[in-house]
Amino acid sequence: MNNTVLHNVLSRRKINLDITHRCTLLCPTCMRQSYTDKGLKVPGEDMSLSQFEKIINHFDEVLFCGQASDPIFHPEFMTFLKILNDKGKYCQIHTAASHKPEEWYMKAFETHPWAEWRFGIDGGPETSNIYRINQDSKKLFNIMLKSTKILKSKRTHWSYIIFSYNEDYIETAKKIAKENNIILHIIKSSRFDKNDFYKPKNKNNYIESVMKYR
Repeated sequence: MNNTVLHNVLSRRKINLDITHRCTLLCPTCMRQSYTDKGLKVPGEDMSLSQFEKIINHFDEVLFCGQASDPIFHPEFMTFLKILNDKGKYCQIHTAASHKPEEWYMKAFETHPWAEWRFGIDGGPETSNIYRINQDSKKLFNIMLKSTKILKSKRTHWSYIIFSYNEDYIETAKKIAKENNIILHIIKSSRFDKNDFYKPKNKNNYIESVMKYR
């Protein structure tokens, strides 16, 4: 990467948007659970189309990474993608939910073919839903693979949090990612209690923390 390209990349104005309050997953240490465990409603609302258009006029790069939601459940999400594509805006979508028809994902990939997608799949297609409760892991895994054939960006990401049940699958994941031109992110978490079932057995696979997430 030459200096001009590097400067252009680093100087882009970026923003992360949490555009909705919806998600179908019940991941145990997600921020959502700190509300639902207390019988509270997850706060937030759907960003309006006018709000979205006003915001993106001031930014070159938009990241859809929900802190307590999954962006695919915004009712106007496909419209958001089209607007960004028409304006030549870069975007990246972080998603782990699977409760959309396969055709929906294919349409989304085609609506903004230069977007990057980052799939939260913790382990293989047989086991990710041990933590990603309610996730159809096989379905989402196959959609991730198909995205590599459709996206013109050629930037499919695989976000893989290490847990006790998947720490022996990491080398397999690396092989799959390499064979399919997927960018693999191996993530070490610190959100574990002392006797947490999800806590990896190998101390090198998590971050020890005295802080409690909730």
